[in-house]
Amino acid sequence: MMGWDASVPPSEPCDPAATPTDADPMSAPATLVLAVLSIESSYAGDVERPARGVPDTVQFWLAADGQWTLRTHAADHDLRVHRITARPDGSPYAAEQAEALIEKHYADVAARRVTLPFPNPADAEDVARILASKGLSGCLVVMPDGWSFYNPDGAEYRPRSAL
Repeated sequence: MMGWDASVPPSEPCDPAATPTDADPMSAPATLVLAVLSIESSYAGDVERPARGVPDTVQFWLAADGQWTLRTHAADHDLRVHRITARPDGSPYAAEQAEALIEKHYADVAARRVTLPFPNPADAEDVARILASKGLSGCLVVMPDGWSFYNPDGAEYRPRSAL
């Protein structure tokens, strides 16, 4: 169902003034299902504590050309990315299934849950408006291989641990 991708490049720090080009591959609609957790953790360091600043997140990026689940670990800015190939019946995940998985596995630490439809993830102005409408101060980082993630603090996130 899912495979961890160790080849993920580091994210760029958030630049709210960035203007994507017309050639940006991320212009197709997508949905981000996001859980902001009440903890900050380090997967590699095996540490989990109540969030004192930036919290961890669990995310599902659902687009027509691919679907991913992501976890940000705030203590060391670790980014864990899994490409979702399909549900057991072969169909793509819908936002409702992602929401149910977050509820099942993270209900005890999910401080906030939001589902964000992005008509055009490459439109920085529209993305900023959508995030602000939900009170989210971070940014959406568009990665070159077809997925994006919510960066809660604008710092560089990258894989720092392996399965």
